Parts: sequence; C-alpha cells; structure tokens
Amino acid sequence: MRREDLLRLRWPLLAAVVLTLAGAYLVVLAQTRHQMRVSELTRLASDYQRTHARLLQAQREESQIREAISRFRRLEGQGVVGAEHRLEWVERLAAVRQQIGLPVLEYELRPRRPLDPTPPSGPLRMTRSGMAISATLLHEEDLLALLEGLAAEPSAIVHPVECRLSRAIGGRRELTAQCGIDWITLEQEGH
Repeated sequence: MRREDLLRLRWPLLAAVVLTLAGAYLVVLAQTRHQMRVSELTRLASDYQRTHARLLQAQREESQIREAISRFRRLEGQGVVGAEHRLEWVERLAAVRQQIGLPVLEYELRPRRPLDPTPPSGPLRMTRSGMAISATLLHEEDLLALLEGLAAEPSAIVHPVECRLSRAIGGRRELTAQCGIDWITLEQEGH
C-alpha cells in the first residue's frame, strides 16, 4: 500500500474507529440500562408480593374480626355480657328442680369475682359467680339432668367445678349431691 492510499483511507478509518467506539458505548449503555430495569422490575415484583401478602392477611383478619363481633353480639344478646342475670339463674334452678322432681334443692350464690386476677387487656373481664348446690336426688341421672338444665341458661356459661355424690343419711335410697358451679359472664370495663 502506498502512502497516498493510506491518506485517502485515513478519514474512513477514523470514522470506522469512532463508530466502533460509539457502538461499543451504546452496547454498554444499553446493557447498563437493561440491568437497571431488571433490578427495578425485581424490586417492584417483591414490593407487590409483600403488599399482596399484607392484603391477604388483612382480609383474613377482617374475617376473624367480623366473626368475633358476631359471636360477641350473640353473647351480648343472650345476656352473657354486662350485668349478671341472677334472678334468671334462680328461676332456671327452680324450673329444673320442678322438671326433674327433686325433693330438696338448696343453693348459695356467691358474689361476682374476676375469673383471672390479672387486669384485663381489653374492655371486657371474664367473671364468675360461684354457686354451691346441695340436692337430694332420686337417681344418679338426676345430677346430669340438673347440670344439663342449668347449662341451658343462655345468660351465662355454666361451668361445673366439682360434684360429690353420697348416699343419704339413714340408709334411704336417695342420694345427696354437693356441687360447686361457676356462672361465667363478661363484665364491661367501667360498669
């Protein structure tokens, strides 16, 4: 090659080098921007997954809250929440005694006390009112019928704590039952 040929090719060679460098720069720039977009897409997908999981959790919690509110309103409607319905409890006791035909049924209803001595974490506190029952039974099943009859009272949750059966004094066929039960209710804070 001659010098004249090289001089003529100098500008096209320079243009080729500049265009090659520019092309290389554009390829690097495109790869960098692509990588940035991929990273941003990955971050957005992760954000979406977290947000979607929180939404699903909130929907589950909403369902649980609605169910708890429904149960609370049902208990409130039954009279389990608020003031005790002691008169209804005594009337239930008399009705069950008459229904079963118990010869003797005596009771002592104690004051309302917190079920748990620690202060409640919310506006409601579970309370119990103990009741001692002494009854003369004609048969063992009368005790079960008595407890089932008391449990049918909607204004409290009846929790038998203990029951003792023994033969009546004097060798009679009757049985004597000594029971302790708790009438469990919910007391609202400040009432």
